[in-house]
Formats: sequence, C-alpha cells, structure tokens
Amino acid sequence: MKKTTFTAVLVYLFTNFVYCQKTSITPILGSNISNVNSSMIGGKPVYGFVTGLSSHIRLSKRFDFKYELDFETKGYKLLSTYNDTLNTLIFRKNCLVLPLNIRFNFGKRGLIFLNIGSYLSYTLNYKSKLTSKNYSFEQTSKATYPLNLGVTASAGLRIPVSKYNRILVELRSCLDFYNGKTFAFAAYELLWGYEFGLIRKNSQK
Repeated sequence: MKKTTFTAVLVYLFTNFVYCQKTSITPILGSNISNVNSSMIGGKPVYGFVTGLSSHIRLSKRFDFKYELDFETKGYKLLSTYNDTLNTLIFRKNCLVLPLNIRFNFGKRGLIFLNIGSYLSYTLNYKSKLTSKNYSFEQTSKATYPLNLGVTASAGLRIPVSKYNRILVELRSCLDFYNGKTFAFAAYELLWGYEFGLIRKNSQK
C-alpha cells in the first residue's frame, strides 16, 4: 500500500510536468549534516550527501510549485567507552525523498527564493557500523516503518546564466517524523544545481 501511494504521487507529478506550460529541470547535488532528533539518544552529527532531480511549475510571477525526487543519506553517531576503549557506532539510512514545496521568488528575475513545504521519505535500508580498537562490525537491515513524513524550509539564490537557465545554490533544513512521532533525523543540507528552463512555444510570456 505504501509503495503504491508513493508511485501514484510520482505519476501525478510527472503528468503535471508534461502538460504544464512553464517549468524547469534541475539536477542537484550536495552534502548534509544530520543527527537523531531525540532526547533519549545523545547522538553526534554525521555527514552525508544528496543527489536528485528537481522541477517546478509556475503559478505566478512570484510563486512556484516545486517538487523533487532525491536520494539521501542521513544518520547519527554514538560514542561510548568500555574498559578505557572508545567504541563508535555510526547509524545511517539511505532513502528516496519527494519534497513538495511552495517557492517564493524575490528580487530581479527571482534571484532570491524561499521554500517551505513537506516531503515523503521512503527508507531503502539502514546501515550500522560499530568500530572499536580491536574489531569492526557492519550490518544492513530493512526499515520497520519505511514511509515517513517530514517538513522542510530553505533559502537560496537562482543566478541567471542565460535567458532561461540558472545556477542554483540552496541551504535547506529538514525534520523527519518517524512513525508519526518527532524522532528520526534532523538535517541541514547545502545544495548546488543547474536549472534548465523549459517553456513551450505556445505558452504566455
């Protein structure tokens, strides 16, 4: 059921993309720093990466509907000491993420933008690695609750390089809701992209 819902949302967004008049395609790549969002776990932040494809549908001069399909890694690190030996546990999750945002454009040609919205996250697997002075152990496991919701907000620049194309720089914050509770991962992401503007010949300028 969850996979069906995720697929249905993708089909809906693709249909809008095909028939809309003004849109764009933006390959994105970036890095993130994430940590577990729970008072019960004293986690330390770890670094990960983000890659994906973004697009938008023009709603008005100042507003766009923006959506993406990304692959992300997030996680946290735990440190413990036993018999004067430092043990390190790094816990990561690999996931597909579908952010759905409203973008507010400011300045000349929408140079500055703000995004706010939510996202669906489908966890592909969890990976944990325990290292100590004398041994190392790795394990991959499936997610008990693979489909999660989250909220996101970001700000950035869309720097024009031609009439329709732009370089994108974005700073984004994300917060997962794991199994309906504020748990899982909080992350900050720095993203770079190149926006290819697509405008149909019969669209209005």
